[in-house]
Amino acid sequence: MSLSQGKPKKNIAVFSLAYQPFEGGAEIALREIASRIKDIHFTIFTHRFSKTWEQKEERDNITIVRLGRGSDQDWYKQRGEKRLYIKRAWQEAEKHHRHNPFDVIWASMAAYAGGAALLFKKRYPDIPLILTLQEGDTEKHILERVGFLLPVWKKIFTAADHIQVISTYLKTFAKRHGAQGQISIIPNGVSDVRERTKHGDGKTIITTSRLVPKNGVDTLIKAFAFLNYQLPTTNYKLIIVGGGPEEERLKKLAKEENVSERVVFKGQMPSEKIGAELEQADIFVRLSRSEGLGSSFLEAMAKGLPVIGTRVGGIPDFLIDNETGLFAEIDNPEDCAAKIEKLIRSKELQERLGEKGRSLVKEKYTWEIVSKGFEIILQNTQPRINCLITTGIFPPEIGGSATYSSTLLQEFTKKNIIARVLTYGKGNKKGVIYISKKIPKGLRHAIFGIKLIALGLRSDILLAADSSIAAATVTAYVAKMIKKPYLVRVTGDYAWEQGVQRFGVKEFMNEFQRKAYRGRVNILRKAQRFAVENATYVIAPSEYLAKITAGWGVKCEKIKVISNNVEINESGIKKEEIREKIGIAKNNFLLVSTGRLVPWKGFATVIDTVQELRQKKKEIQLFIIGDGPDKEKLQQRIKEKNAEQYIFLIGRMPKKTLAQYIEASDIFVLNTAYEGFSHQLIEAMQLGCAIITTRVGGNEELIKNGKTGILIEYNKKEELRNNINKLIESRTMRNKLGENAKEESKQYSGEAMIEATNKLLREALKS
Repeated sequence: MSLSQGKPKKNIAVFSLAYQPFEGGAEIALREIASRIKDIHFTIFTHRFSKTWEQKEERDNITIVRLGRGSDQDWYKQRGEKRLYIKRAWQEAEKHHRHNPFDVIWASMAAYAGGAALLFKKRYPDIPLILTLQEGDTEKHILERVGFLLPVWKKIFTAADHIQVISTYLKTFAKRHGAQGQISIIPNGVSDVRERTKHGDGKTIITTSRLVPKNGVDTLIKAFAFLNYQLPTTNYKLIIVGGGPEEERLKKLAKEENVSERVVFKGQMPSEKIGAELEQADIFVRLSRSEGLGSSFLEAMAKGLPVIGTRVGGIPDFLIDNETGLFAEIDNPEDCAAKIEKLIRSKELQERLGEKGRSLVKEKYTWEIVSKGFEIILQNTQPRINCLITTGIFPPEIGGSATYSSTLLQEFTKKNIIARVLTYGKGNKKGVIYISKKIPKGLRHAIFGIKLIALGLRSDILLAADSSIAAATVTAYVAKMIKKPYLVRVTGDYAWEQGVQRFGVKEFMNEFQRKAYRGRVNILRKAQRFAVENATYVIAPSEYLAKITAGWGVKCEKIKVISNNVEINESGIKKEEIREKIGIAKNNFLLVSTGRLVPWKGFATVIDTVQELRQKKKEIQLFIIGDGPDKEKLQQRIKEKNAEQYIFLIGRMPKKTLAQYIEASDIFVLNTAYEGFSHQLIEAMQLGCAIITTRVGGNEELIKNGKTGILIEYNKKEELRNNINKLIESRTMRNKLGENAKEESKQYSGEAMIEATNKLLREALKS
């Protein structure tokens, strides 16, 4: 069954220099995959090697378009025609595209097919390009063949939106030559895996391959001759299946080694006849000097044959020495002869290796498994985007935009988005560019802007992770200057936050929105509004913040609500063990509160409330986790209340440790005057903690009062005290609130946020 059932049929342009009836491993893979994915139509643009081949064929869901006049010349010698294929295939694909647009471009191999696909991609950059790598030649040979066209050849790798490779070796090869998009390892497969029915005398050796130097058939003939010398009376033979430019030289070598009577050259064969030859053989040997994967090995293993190979390229992906086959040294006939003799002398070893190999192929290497994996790529690959993320803070600093930026940097690769982060601070995280905070403020922002211009010119789109001047306003100016689409994420009212902390603003968030201000607060407001008004889209983590942003004059259609992802893992340690570790007395009741130590977080009221409860003989402790400008004030308040033995300012801590503290607590308290979308609340919900928080901002979207937590008014000490008392007295209520909160928190998954942001970025690029 196809994965795409129920969806519109996709139209795929395939570039492949060769195709039926001239087939190697790559062409067989193309045929096997395309023929199995019935809900996709494939148009294969290939070279017409022979005049006798039809120029166009229709086969079920596959259209074959053969280009060129055809020739009587040997297939391997048509170099000029092969080069002309690049232009012919590109132009013919464009003609087809104008009449029946393609959804995806697929290049089978990087050289000629990749060149045609690259030209098409340059014309239609919005169509995703998938590149398949099956190259089996040595890297040195490939680079020699590419020659002065190396820079163009490398552009095929950088232009590909998704690269499918058949082995771990080729994945490394792709990265080394500039691959930037996603890379998936999907090996070639086999059609027929069956129990071995024939068990001969163990003396028929077979190899199947193109007769070219890389496949080491000359070494095999020498090994066979050495074996003939070692065991002159043994009646065994060597079957060589395949054709190629080395055929005459190899026949001559067999004569020189006096084994021509026992070496049988079968020539080129269709795959079904190769299968029949394998069934009659006893041992498969291929002494490759280089190998992308080694499909011939898999075909032999599928028939239950023991195999001997070399430790090169992709062969170690499936050949485990003395388990699924035997390794022989490269270009060492004597070592190969010893391995063949070892198998000839041990029927038990032949059968054990053969069965292990057959089981492996059945489990991982059938065409059914391969085609399903490839269909996922065809259905989901999107054009690669280069996205520059700007943020005022980045981990290890604590804050929503720091977590958000770090998550995007890590997860965007799954959506084929190459992300980089520009931030303030110091660090060595890969993909992050830091501007030192030691530089004076104005100069620091100027350097940030200059760096932003340089990076922005190499990016497709810019995304400011918060609405601060340091990130969003500077990004908005640069985006306008270099004419790049730009998104901004509004996590709060930056002008209000700075006004409260620095410029004497006393009003709460909602009242601040209605009041006019002068001076620096007004400048901050204008800078913030410039940032959002010039954005292609504005991301709001909650409906509350969407309304706030709309109040700044931003059109509603530009505002998109995308909830943040918040993920905190359970520690796996028992609650009692954590409490003992952090010094909580067995019968004490623990409250935890987290956040930046700023005025509107209301920590002073929580301190006062806990101190009053202690006076009423309540065995209660409070841990406040976080850092910020109010730290000294709060520490002084605790001292004045003589509460230093049971109220503690813990400071910032890693998320793993934070999870343990929340798990150890009985109640999580967040007494805040403002929350746009609280990460702290969701973390407490995910860990199943009973929550008391305020009826402000985005909190009402997260907490259902009486079901997933308790909502109270900000700084109402009596209401806070009464609800803490209520939860102290009812373990049942605490457990129920925690269980409900944990279930509710499942909707805030990282995948949902990343996918929604991915779609919005692509929509912004189109608009």
